[in-house]
Amino acid sequence: MNEPGSVFLPGSLGTLDPDGGADLGLVVPPATNPALAGLTAHHALVVIDLGSPFLAVVHASNAIAAHLIP
Repeated sequence: MNEPGSVFLPGSLGTLDPDGGADLGLVVPPATNPALAGLTAHHALVVIDLGSPFLAVVHASNAIAAHLIP
């Protein structure tokens, strides 16, 4: 992801709660090409340690399917 948390991907950058959980919802803007409806995208996440000098990746998830619905 090139620009997490940007206006194009709001909600794509955040923090975990004390139990290590978080919720994510990405909203596709209304002007998006309707031909994308019905497609499936795949999403994965990484957890980085902001306290490390090199922003070490401490966890990466498996990808899950995200169905694009109208």
